[in-house]
Amino acid sequence: MDRIARLEAEGQKLGVSDRLELAMLVERYDGARDPLKVYRDMMPQMPGRPDALLGIGRLLLGREDPSGIGYLRQALGEDGAVGLQAAVLLVEHYESRGMAEVAEPYRERMA
Repeated sequence: MDRIARLEAEGQKLGVSDRLELAMLVERYDGARDPLKVYRDMMPQMPGRPDALLGIGRLLLGREDPSGIGYLRQALGEDGAVGLQAAVLLVEHYESRGMAEVAEPYRERMA
């Protein structure tokens, strides 16, 4: 929690990596705040950042908000771990709703 306070004290001076760290820390450790708001507030400073898109998409789907799908699809553009995590979340989402055929392209991405 001390790290969250230090990052927030920096305010607009935070770089992209620190902004993302703040959002992830709030998501994990600060139950009193909405992490989705923290991610969304930082998007103008880092539009299209795959790890931020992943965080937003994950949170939205966790709230049963289908708009999270669009964020996860955008995060798929990342070739590394972020893209893989987005594919996993999309497969889980579609398969849990009996839509295995829709999940197939994302399952292939996981291979």
